[in-house]
Amino acid sequence: MNAQDGAVYDGILRNVMAPANHESIFIKDLEGLNNLVRAAELQFQASKKDAVDSGGDGNAVGQTFSKMSLDKRTSLGVVTLNAISEAFPSEYVQQLEQKLKSMLK
Repeated sequence: MNAQDGAVYDGILRNVMAPANHESIFIKDLEGLNNLVRAAELQFQASKKDAVDSGGDGNAVGQTFSKMSLDKRTSLGVVTLNAISEAFPSEYVQQLEQKLKSMLK
């Protein structure tokens, strides 16, 4: 390849392929976030149904969701949400843990 062809090729990579690649990655990231939202909403609605139908039995919450047959994408979203909640617990969970620690002292 001569120098002129090399310059054209480099220009195409820089001005066409790189932006297209960035756009593709951005779209995949948005789809992943959308999947997390769907998984969270499904989990929330199932837990809400359990809470309403249980008549006050706290052990019933989560039963509907645990029995659901989820597709692989939604299952991955649930696993990801669980990993996030373990790594970054909510303020409410942190407060409960602190209360529990203080009660056990």
